[in-house]
Amino acid sequence: MLVGASHATVVARATSHARASTSAPAALALAVARARGVLAPKSSARVVAASSASSALTSTGAGDGDGGDDGSNNNNNNNNNNNDNRWWRDGDFDDDGVDDARAFHQWVKFLVGALAARWLVLRAMAMNDAPVYAKGDDWNAKRVSIVIPARNEAKAIGAVLRRVTEALEPSACDVVVAVGDSTDDTAAIAKKYGATVVSGAKGRGNQMNAGARVAKGDYLLFLHADTTPPADVVDVIRRQLRDEKTVIGGFVSLIETPTKTYWAMSYHNVIKTTYCAVVSRPFAYLRGFRILFGDQAMFCRAEDFDAVGGFDGSIPIMEDADLCVRMHYKGTRKFNRGRIKLLDRVVTTSGRRIEQLGNFRATCVHVLIACSWNFGVGERNLRRLYDWCYRDVR
Repeated sequence: MLVGASHATVVARATSHARASTSAPAALALAVARARGVLAPKSSARVVAASSASSALTSTGAGDGDGGDDGSNNNNNNNNNNNDNRWWRDGDFDDDGVDDARAFHQWVKFLVGALAARWLVLRAMAMNDAPVYAKGDDWNAKRVSIVIPARNEAKAIGAVLRRVTEALEPSACDVVVAVGDSTDDTAAIAKKYGATVVSGAKGRGNQMNAGARVAKGDYLLFLHADTTPPADVVDVIRRQLRDEKTVIGGFVSLIETPTKTYWAMSYHNVIKTTYCAVVSRPFAYLRGFRILFGDQAMFCRAEDFDAVGGFDGSIPIMEDADLCVRMHYKGTRKFNRGRIKLLDRVVTTSGRRIEQLGNFRATCVHVLIACSWNFGVGERNLRRLYDWCYRDVR
């Protein structure tokens, strides 16, 4: 009886060893397949089921005739399965880790795509804005007229006229001062400096139109009475308008008083040229549209100015932005969309209005006016803003 029990024990151990040795290659093959990417990582539950099925198939082929030792065999199989499952759990990936990796890959793809799209857009805009110069054009002989709207500007007009009549090199062909319905000594001071004086209806747009009608130059520079241009402004304008795509140009406006420079407001003047255009007409922005303002010393060709009918005299404010819109869409003789350029040159503008309003309040007023014009607020409301903000200037 003892000999029979020993024999049964030996047979059970041999059978268990055979099953273990048979299931190990199957587990190894599955691991290799997963490492090569043939099989996707499985959860622990799936691995347990696969390992159990492999062990069951192995026991069917190797354990015939051992029915009396089923309990022993089952214990051995469970031990082997536990060992296999422990091996898979140690080397397997977590489902959460796989999801995180996929999400990371999606974000990387999105970022690369966004950067590529941005590069393509900027590249297309650069190609679209590339200058085109006319062959044989004697640009250096073009005449530049300076038009200054000045209503009741007796206190400020003298310094500006002294600058534009005595300090420019090369000089302008003529200086026109449009006094509108001024009641002070603005006209007398302008005549003292040899400027041409014209009068007419009230309103800056009307004044500049009146000055442009009598100007003799091929190019027009619209200069506010409290804005001082650089000494080489005539040469700068000639060089920029050589580009046949450009319809309007302007300068960076540095706002200052005798005691202070308003750097924040000056920087805001620079960026609003871009963001106002993006908000107002985003697709036109991609084709060279920008919005310039009067204190940036706008300049253009006289023929392009006449082609759009000049400034809209019915608009009490934002007439400069309106001109930019119409001249952009009108374009030039060769290009159906004109480019508007903000040059990397500086003009200085008086900060007297900002001193009266305060820095923060002046910024809010500028934003309010721009938004009101952009969203089609009526002339009556624009007139109220005009009277509230600029009644000392216009």
